[in-house]
Amino acid sequence: MIGNGAGRRLTLVDQEERIALFLDYENLALGARDNLGGMAFDFRPIADALAERGRVVVRRAYADWSFFDQDRRMLTRSHVELIEMPQRMGTSRKNAADIKMAVDAMELAFEREYISTFAICTGDSDFTPLVHKLRELNKRVIGVGVEKSTSALLPPACDEFLYYDRLEGVDIPSTRTRRGRPTRPTAPDQQHVEQEPEPQPAAEEPAHEVDRLAVLVAQTVAGLQGSSSGAVTASTLKRTLLRKDPTFTESDYGFRTFGELLRHLAERNVVELAEGG
Repeated sequence: MIGNGAGRRLTLVDQEERIALFLDYENLALGARDNLGGMAFDFRPIADALAERGRVVVRRAYADWSFFDQDRRMLTRSHVELIEMPQRMGTSRKNAADIKMAVDAMELAFEREYISTFAICTGDSDFTPLVHKLRELNKRVIGVGVEKSTSALLPPACDEFLYYDRLEGVDIPSTRTRRGRPTRPTAPDQQHVEQEPEPQPAAEEPAHEVDRLAVLVAQTVAGLQGSSSGAVTASTLKRTLLRKDPTFTESDYGFRTFGELLRHLAERNVVELAEGG
């Protein structure tokens, strides 16, 4: 058993965020195609993930849509405003889209104070200065990108970073078995031979991961209580964990929601939960 729940009381309450969503569509679509087995990009998992974090009040996607004609219908059904960035002779389509998206985001940050969070969906490190500037303006920034095509500079700059490949609802094509070996067709004279049962993965590794998480949560709650008065809310704890690691997500530890993770830790006396209104 790790830690002692005495005094570490959490209130399961949260406050609604108002989110402005900006999609660097070419970066995401090509990143999914080139790094996720040729799969087509699907906007719905991103929409669902953001819906869990607040109310999305602005949705804009930037691209030369002549290159993504089939994607238009998917996005318009999801009420995404398509910003046309046509390719012109002697100019870079990428740079034009980056500049337009950054200018629009800054304009919203100054003109619409009610927007508390910006979701910048790209893996391009060129947007890192935009992320820093939005945070200087007291805006929360959520990044979204395909893991293999995301610059290492971008996730640490954000308040939270979601890897598209790990989102619920993203079904990545695979030509490998669970053990990571390429699948091969079985020869006709071998079809009657029974395959050896797949060895089960050791159960110790996930347990050790949860143990390390329990230590991290206990230390974080203790630190929050030492620096402030009153109960620590679940939302405050989650944001603090994300400040330590913007790629943190409870699903990596086998939990569907952060509340489920906290209830598990409460059962182990790592934290003490108190329902709050």
